Amino acid sequence: MNNTTSNTNRNNATQADTTSLVVRFIVLPTLLLIVTLLGGVRVDAATRALVFLNPPLIALILAALVMSLYTRAKLINIAEWFESEQPFILATANALTLIALFFATAQVFNVILPERGLLHGLFAAFFLWTLFNNLFAAFDARRALRSVIALLAIAFMLKYLLLANLAGNDEESGLLRQAVALLLKGVTLGTLDLPRYAATTGYLAFFAVAFYVVALWLMPETKAVAGVEVGDRRVEEALAAYLRLTPSERLTARGIMGGIENKADDSRALHGGETVVALAVESDEEKHTAKDFSSLP
Repeated sequence: MNNTTSNTNRNNATQADTTSLVVRFIVLPTLLLIVTLLGGVRVDAATRALVFLNPPLIALILAALVMSLYTRAKLINIAEWFESEQPFILATANALTLIALFFATAQVFNVILPERGLLHGLFAAFFLWTLFNNLFAAFDARRALRSVIALLAIAFMLKYLLLANLAGNDEESGLLRQAVALLLKGVTLGTLDLPRYAATTGYLAFFAVAFYVVALWLMPETKAVAGVEVGDRRVEEALAAYLRLTPSERLTARGIMGGIENKADDSRALHGGETVVALAVESDEEKHTAKDFSSLP
């Protein structure tokens, strides 16, 4: 019965290991490559032709800041990804995933940044200020992930819900432009220099941002820290390290810990037995002493 249970656990651990490897080295890079491809695609409003835009320099700078934030928050664990004991092919796969994550991040900023004009500079300055401040804040993987998702969501809604309507030619867009013109007295909408793209561009941008968020959630460090919040930093780090192990490695770790606990129990039992014997001997000595004193005249 025990052998059957052990074999079942090993088979389940092997299947879980296979699934984890497929997600990490096939699904995750594929999502990042899709984001990289979608990030530069626009659809012209007049001709319906596809327009491919390279990421501007500021997008690469912002991507470098975000990668630094990920590393500082342990969302990317460089020490574990490139430790010397890993096989060469595994280190190569990790390096390719890291490169894909960088370019996917740059393309996400290419998606949410206005293409040119005053708003391009304003958005870029806002991102630079926010990310630079986050580098010096107390962050872990959960907070870093929430911060980046919130930043992307706000920028996406501003660009594709507000600014896209400002650049449109329909009646609703005209009313919106007039309302904004009343709010921004002294600032002409012509200085914003907003390009006009088809509504399909917004859908492509949505999927690019959504796939990027899913890719972040599939990162092994993200899944390792999910739900780990016990108040003790050392305990959280230990639990996160354990959850980063593969199922078979966890099985081995639990076996080792079980052996350590058994030894500790044996030691406590041994010390407890010694204490009982000592108390019994001490009690016998006290009885003999009392008898000796009682025999005195």
